[in-house]
Amino acid sequence: MKISIIIPVYNVENFIRRCLESVANQVYPNIEVILIDDASPDKSIDIAKEFINTYKYSNIFKIIIHEQNRGLSAARNTGIKNSTGDYLYFLDSDDELYDKNAISILAENAAETHADVVIGNYMGVKPNSCYKSKYNTKCTLKDSYLISAFVKGDIPIMAWNKLVARKYFFENNLCFKNGILNEDELFSYQLLFLNPTVSMAGVTTYKYNIRQGSIMTTVNINRLISPIIVYEEILKSYKSIGGNDIIMLKNFDHFAFKRYVSIIMSNADENLKKQLYTRLRNAQKSIKGIGVMRYLYNCHLFMPKCLGYTVMKIISQKYVKTRNIV
Repeated sequence: MKISIIIPVYNVENFIRRCLESVANQVYPNIEVILIDDASPDKSIDIAKEFINTYKYSNIFKIIIHEQNRGLSAARNTGIKNSTGDYLYFLDSDDELYDKNAISILAENAAETHADVVIGNYMGVKPNSCYKSKYNTKCTLKDSYLISAFVKGDIPIMAWNKLVARKYFFENNLCFKNGILNEDELFSYQLLFLNPTVSMAGVTTYKYNIRQGSIMTTVNINRLISPIIVYEEILKSYKSIGGNDIIMLKNFDHFAFKRYVSIIMSNADENLKKQLYTRLRNAQKSIKGIGVMRYLYNCHLFMPKCLGYTVMKIISQKYVKTRNIV
């Protein structure tokens, strides 16, 4: 079974060598590594080429060049189109595989379970600390539970560290949506919405390096708008199948609540916050099935917009304070 490891490369000259070393150290014998140079302005791709030229199995590496910067989604989509493996695996170029057995663990799980998707645990690494993800149980998931588990956070939203059958990609026309920053979240939802068989490996296979200046830590307007776009897309697909399950609706409410908090507690201009609040509120109000419990949980939806915003601002401040969120 062949594994295609897809690595978009952009502005990671301080990290790319460690990333590639973690790939080169894998004991799994049948892999191809596809690097997509997304018009990186630094020396990232030069460092990558130097490493590849000194690696004894350099033939497993392939470099594809974007003449212009097209973003993470487009780079991943290029990798998908040029892959030849039975399974695809996305690795961010500032991260690393956890140890030499990472790909073997996931591939063996795929061979054993015949799952469409295999998901490992990860270790998050900050400058002065680290933590391990909570997805510790080895199990196989499928059917309607998948979306509920995803919305509740029981399945990671990230595209990386997921082994996905290449056949499944092409049979379902899966790809990453261009132009948004939360492409991982939308992709993972769309993947699970198709009801694949998912195997949770229950073993740490990925090292997620959390650094200032990365897409995930840089705050800007797109970072506030993108989660709303993702929420709108998720609701659209759920409503397209006539979804009206009360448990799912509560999960979607929690999904929306986290976005309200992110918007209101951001450093954005107050007028922009109100505009984004209104857009998210309109999306949430479009869901049918507002019962008594949902009404109590979402009372701000039935208030005038200005009052609803004020109420959510107070709730968000208390939520952040009680959880010591910075």
